[in-house]
Amino acid sequence: MVANGVNKTALHPKGVVPQVEHTEIEEELHEKAHIDYERVAIIANPSVPALYEDALVYETGSAITSSGALSAYSGAKTGRSPSDKRIVEEDSSKDNVWWGPVNKPMSPEVSRNLHL
Repeated sequence: MVANGVNKTALHPKGVVPQVEHTEIEEELHEKAHIDYERVAIIANPSVPALYEDALVYETGSAITSSGALSAYSGAKTGRSPSDKRIVEEDSSKDNVWWGPVNKPMSPEVSRNLHL
């Protein structure tokens, strides 16, 4: 159970309390990422206003631009490195992926070990 003070904002003044039990994937995420259920709540499919408000409240450097877009500072390391991208090479992907320096193959065994 999430404490009442979690993610308290004007859009959810009492904080966020999960409406259903956590899924297996959420439990695994919490276990592997060491996220404390008492301090963090996963909000499934939040509204756009809720996303904007949470970004403005919790993300330093975020702002709404003159066109209405949300702008956020992502720090020194922005984006991902294309050279770090791996795709599991299996029957369904073997002939459908353009393999090369960006799309590097990974064996199903290695993929399974990453998710243990």
